[in-house]
Amino acid sequence: MTQLVSSAADVEFIGHAAQQAQTACINFLVETIDRERMTLRRLAMICGIQKSRLGLILHREGGKRTAPHLLEINRILMALGISPIKATVEIEASLCGETEYRSLYDLLAKFYVDLPESLKQAIREIQGLDGFIIRKEWSDALIIDVTKRFIAAVLRTRASPSLFL
Repeated sequence: MTQLVSSAADVEFIGHAAQQAQTACINFLVETIDRERMTLRRLAMICGIQKSRLGLILHREGGKRTAPHLLEINRILMALGISPIKATVEIEASLCGETEYRSLYDLLAKFYVDLPESLKQAIREIQGLDGFIIRKEWSDALIIDVTKRFIAAVLRTRASPSLFL
């Protein structure tokens, strides 16, 4: 059982980290809206949030923003056609202090979004199996195997860069 004991320092750290994550989330949404050239009016119509409320949530000046509700974030993501998993990974990437590793998050976003469907299809193709066979305990082995395949792919790329151009 987890025991929740927190000091004032923990509370302050969590508050600061949560604020950073929220700012990164809104920045991600604003950048996506800009990239898609979507207007607030159009977004409001699609996601069912009033335009004035969207304007407060997605204000370009961070200090003038209103904190969104989780349901509002989910509605905006759905309206933009973005998986919550992809959004989460993109937000984590923007928070990564090691900028040289940020492209890793693009790889992971695609991996996290595409892998479940790929594995479901593989399970369907094996006669007599269904999704109830999946076990959380397999994650460690999967991580090890994926890491090994990643290393092999990187080494192949370094040996012959023209293979991946």
